Amino acid sequence: MSADLNDSIVMRAMLARPSGIMTYVIRNILALEHGFRGLPTAAVLRRLKKLEAAGKVQRVRSSYAIQLCWAITDAGREVLGGEA
Repeated sequence: MSADLNDSIVMRAMLARPSGIMTYVIRNILALEHGFRGLPTAAVLRRLKKLEAAGKVQRVRSSYAIQLCWAITDAGREVLGGEA
């Protein structure tokens, strides 16, 4: 199930949402809109951390103490071909 999950799918799930989208919300979008039912939030977090290391997404400020919020960077938008 998470074997089909790739960087492009994760970033596309973030596109229609405002900047500062939380990890669990990205996971829910992937489950509901992209058919990744049963996908663990930890798998999404690992993918986001890899994307962060590649400079495609970044952590953004949040009003929550523990929740991580993410946004697509300009480099990530270029990878998506200007869809964002």
